[in-house]
Amino acid sequence: MPEVADHRFALKLLAWIVGIWLTALALLFEAASLPPEASGTVIVLFPPRMNAAESVSATAAAGAKLVSASWFENVLVVADEAPGLSGRLHEVGALEVFRNMSFAGCVGANLPRN
Repeated sequence: MPEVADHRFALKLLAWIVGIWLTALALLFEAASLPPEASGTVIVLFPPRMNAAESVSATAAAGAKLVSASWFENVLVVADEAPGLSGRLHEVGALEVFRNMSFAGCVGANLPRN
């Protein structure tokens, strides 16, 4: 009768890899997030339940202009030079506002950085 393979090591390794990846992702998001007074060209993350039309409406309500969409309906690249863009976006429901940078080619890759 064949022995059952022991996968405890593989599961522990997987848990460590996922943990390290989540920690790195959290550090990236923290480093890229903007204070409320920030403005310029930014990447805005809305809740996953928001579709593209709701995301665009919210950015317009904050006084921002749409620069580019992304692969995700709730992530947009927007711009406004008036101070406080990040804070205004948070007021209309944004989860986070990031500096304009490339996130794995999904958004911001072809845009000039501020």
